[in-house]
Amino acid sequence: MDTNSVDAIDISSSITNTKNTKKQSKKKVESVVQDDENILETINKNQIKWTNWTNRSKDIPFKSTIKGVGDGEQKVVNELDTNILGQNSDFDMKVSIEGIEYACDVKKLDNHTFNTGVKGRNALRPIKTKITDLLNSFRKILGSNILTQEEITILQNFEEVSPDELCVSNIQKLNKLLHLLHEKRKRIILTLPNVQPFIKKDGSIVEMNLFEYYNICVILKQDVPEEFNEFNNILMLLNDISHEYILNPDELNNSLNSLVSIFSGLKLIFVDEKKGYCILDNISNIHFERITRGHPRFRLLLV
Repeated sequence: MDTNSVDAIDISSSITNTKNTKKQSKKKVESVVQDDENILETINKNQIKWTNWTNRSKDIPFKSTIKGVGDGEQKVVNELDTNILGQNSDFDMKVSIEGIEYACDVKKLDNHTFNTGVKGRNALRPIKTKITDLLNSFRKILGSNILTQEEITILQNFEEVSPDELCVSNIQKLNKLLHLLHEKRKRIILTLPNVQPFIKKDGSIVEMNLFEYYNICVILKQDVPEEFNEFNNILMLLNDISHEYILNPDELNNSLNSLVSIFSGLKLIFVDEKKGYCILDNISNIHFERITRGHPRFRLLLV
């Protein structure tokens, strides 16, 4: 093969490689553009769009002048040509959107968070009862000599905490404490001996952990045999840290987060004195925030 042929092949190969490189670069650019478009689409889909107050409600005060009616509701009904249904209704008003009538609740935003009414308080009540029992169990075990000083200090932080007022930081600390006690409980149970308290009809011996046997005795209202008296303090501590939120340390957080379901089937209309109002299409932008005055408070994201 002569030199010219070799040069021709090299040039041809170089051109082909250049074309392939350009194609790959083009694909990368197209991919990046597509990714950006997808991101923008997601942002736009979730972005809250405010509608300015118009002349329809310019003479209506934002602050409510009617008992039992929230701020901004009187302006909204004028903007959307509807009526306030009152306290006996499960929702604030009915609004027609593109020919379809929806049940709606109006919420005033305060630093991107909002409170709930009777429905939220009622949904929170069983959780709050469990939190009360949990806090009481903390107070019962404070004097235990089985806990470390660090663990006692953490528990003492909750001595004055009320289930009606749980801020974000206290909820975070409480979740960490639940996991700490959950692991502590498992470790303590492993230190207890196995016992053989029962014999089956077939003559086989039933073996179980002492704490399991203790729980059976509690159910049967029987005392644990005196030979296990040395473990009494441990058994009582384990009994006091058997709250369901300790047994399942993620349950409290899951229960609180599930409270957002009270908005299922509703459209939420958020109001702001300066920005106007916005109608939320889905509740995926709403997250549980904290407990305030016995009511759950939620945060609206992407505002």
